[in-house]
Amino acid sequence: MSLKWQLWLESIFAPGRLRDRRERLAAEHPVIIMGRGKSGTRLLAWACTALGVATGSTQRRPSGDIEHRYFRQTVRTLARRNLTARTPADFHPWDVAWFQHAVDQAWSMLRQIQPHAAMWGWKWPETYLVAPLVLHTFPRARFIHIVRDGRDVAFKHHLTDDLNRPLGQALLHHLGAQAGPHYLQAARSWQYQVEVYRQFTEHLDPEQHLDLTYEDLCSNPQWTLERVAAFLGLPMTKAAQDYARTIRQDNIEQFRQAPEFQLREVEAVIGLTLAAWGYTPVTSSLITPPLSAAP
Repeated sequence: MSLKWQLWLESIFAPGRLRDRRERLAAEHPVIIMGRGKSGTRLLAWACTALGVATGSTQRRPSGDIEHRYFRQTVRTLARRNLTARTPADFHPWDVAWFQHAVDQAWSMLRQIQPHAAMWGWKWPETYLVAPLVLHTFPRARFIHIVRDGRDVAFKHHLTDDLNRPLGQALLHHLGAQAGPHYLQAARSWQYQVEVYRQFTEHLDPEQHLDLTYEDLCSNPQWTLERVAAFLGLPMTKAAQDYARTIRQDNIEQFRQAPEFQLREVEAVIGLTLAAWGYTPVTSSLITPPLSAAP
């Protein structure tokens, strides 16, 4: 039986099961690591694990992604078909039910493997694109957001800027960015996701979200992880201190290795968003307004 039929049958013959799941999840306060792929979410996932947060990260997946395939596939699919969703009402009720079914399965797994963890949550970059759905399901969630210099991200590859991947194809098509060099596609993908998330956080309480930068994490990892611990109300563990010492401090400003003309093009596209996050342009190019996050 397909999941859609299963959820439909639940809604008809066992509506109490859907209601109980919804209420059970709403009472939770998971830790959600938010950030565009290649922005340092992996480092944050392992840091949170070292602080005692059950994230579902295992050594089999060095990326730090939650080790729950069904949940990951669900988030990726929902992100692809809800790119213009900005409020919970923009998501189809079946998509809401599907997400809640998948995240409930992931939560059950985490309770089983780490029953004594102080907190739980996950890192999966595509979650960045369904933030309103996450908040609708978990009104008490805590969001840790990490941004990396978009010029660095522009010269890396991720499925959200890959025309050969369904999500990347959908996102770039939405932006009208199917043509052109990859570094501009990646830059526009980064800008779009950062701007959409910025708009999302405008409606959050300050105590509910923490903004970090990849550059701070690399240049001052101990201080940054202490900020994370304080935000979560957790003690700074020895494991987290040890992990902080493993974070390399020379992985920033890699964009300086790119040809100057490419860098100038990237800054011309995402310059204002870079400036909003405190990144200083290094070329003399003009900057254009950020891409609208509106549908």
